[in-house]
Amino acid sequence: HDQSSNEHPIAQQFFCLNTGFRVDHRSTGIIHHFAPDQHGQDDAGQHAADSAADGTEYGKLDAFFNEENPSNMKLMNRLPKDDYDRMIAACDVGLIFLDHRFTIPNFPSRLLSYMQAGLPVLACTDTCTDIGKAIVNGGFGWWCESNDVAAFGKAVEAALASNDSQMRDREIAYLKENYTVERAYKTIINSFEGK
Repeated sequence: HDQSSNEHPIAQQFFCLNTGFRVDHRSTGIIHHFAPDQHGQDDAGQHAADSAADGTEYGKLDAFFNEENPSNMKLMNRLPKDDYDRMIAACDVGLIFLDHRFTIPNFPSRLLSYMQAGLPVLACTDTCTDIGKAIVNGGFGWWCESNDVAAFGKAVEAALASNDSQMRDREIAYLKENYTVERAYKTIINSFEGK
């Protein structure tokens, strides 16, 4: 976006933000999708990814970044909210990753941050959550299972070819229709009243 700053020069390219990542052998393959190959010839080198995280798997991510030293990726350990909001405003796509082995539905709150910023979303998750369904049905992003690296590659290609302005309009409309305080209130009250 035009709001990118000198603090994040990587934002001059197609720019993705992930906030939170569980690392195992499948997710490392997904991370590698963004990294250029050893000869710098891979088209992935034109994409950029930032990851702001501090979860239980941060050490594995840190080890990956120290070992691979990808030129088009950056890892940050937490961000203050104002910095996080500025980072989102500088991005082209928000990333959400959930371990494919999860069996309890999980709906990460960062989706709302991405939606408020009008940021298309690429989600790689388990099949127990309906976050992917919301993103795809709402027409503001892409979904694949988090153990399918090839599908993730296709989703990235689709994101690169997308019309951001149309997606943003659909996303804001979906947010207002489904995730306002009034909507949440009505859903809760209706559940108590048996409606």
